[in-house]
Formats: sequence, C-alpha cells, structure tokens
Amino acid sequence: MSQRRLALIFCVSVLIVLLIALILLFMFWRSQTGIVYKEPAENCKDSAVRCDGVIDCSQKSDELGCVRFVSEESLLHVYSSAENQWLPVCSSAWDESFSRKTCQQLGFQNASQTEYIPLRVSGKSLTVTDERETIQQSLNSSQCLTGKYVSLRCTTCGQRISGRIIGGKETSVNKWPWQVSVQYGPIHICGGTIIDAQWVLTAAH
Repeated sequence: MSQRRLALIFCVSVLIVLLIALILLFMFWRSQTGIVYKEPAENCKDSAVRCDGVIDCSQKSDELGCVRFVSEESLLHVYSSAENQWLPVCSSAWDESFSRKTCQQLGFQNASQTEYIPLRVSGKSLTVTDERETIQQSLNSSQCLTGKYVSLRCTTCGQRISGRIIGGKETSVNKWPWQVSVQYGPIHICGGTIIDAQWVLTAAH
C-alpha cells in the first residue's frame, strides 16, 4: 500500500472521529440546556366541526384561525362551518359589541375602529342573528341587504409609520407586543413577528 493512500486513510479516519466528537458534544450541550420539547397531543371528537364555536378538540385547534382581515381595508371575514368557506360579514345588525367580541376573541383588549364599506359581493355573506359566546356562533349565512360590510381594526398598534429606525433606543415592556425573541435555551437566535395564534414569522438566517 502506497504512502499516499495511507495518508488519505488517516485523514478520513481523523475526520470521522472529529465528526463523531462534534455530534457527541452537541448532544451533551443539548442535554445540559434542559430543553425537552414534546408536541402536545391533540384529541378531537369524531364529530368535530371547524369554526362552529364549539370546542371539539383538546387543544382547541378546531376553533383557531376562524377570523381574518382581508385587504388594506381590513374587511372582516369569518369561516363558515355551514358553507365551508370564508365569508364577509354584513353590516346589518352589527354594532360595537360584536366588534369588541371579535377583537377580544383574537386576544386584543378592545376594538379600535369599525367601519362599514359598500361593496358588490356576489353570493352569500354572514349576518348577525343573535349574540352568542363566540362570533362564529353569532353569525349565519344570508344575503347582505345593506350592501355594506364590516371593516374592523382591533388596535392602532403596529400601523405603518414613516421613516426608518436608525440606531434606535430601548423600549418599554409590551410596547411592541408582536415582536418575539426566538431562543434555544437561554440563547437568543433571532427575532420574529407574531402573525397568527400559532405562527411566528422570522428572517431566513
């Protein structure tokens, strides 16, 4: 066997040993951080229905993501379990109490602005029929007789401001409640933005 081949085998062996050592070191470091993540078990009834206002799953996944805002006008859309589709909400019988209920259901303290936007919408929409525990239960599909639809904003926080932040300064706690620190143990990895009850958007570092 030539000396060059022996040197090559030696180098490969050293690389393999180093790789194994790195893997073992990483596993040891991970065990020392005390992080143990276990996906919570989700159990749903066989008769579970999405977005009907009745919790059928242990982690409430059937009633998450049932409300959304569409376009710059922040038009309110609610998922209809009866129609199996997203529908706009008609202004008929809508008042500030329903705006407040919707925003509080999304985790906000109150509604900051409610408007009624005239639109041409073909097909059905959702209209308030009675006041129930959730906004999904309070609405039923029908034609919108007013021709106006609910535009809702739950907070003024986070609206676009002019200019850019250069340098910046330390802020108070809860000043920017959608901003998060993505961490592994005690180590900050990167920043993120809350975009939904279950989703955080981060940069692709």
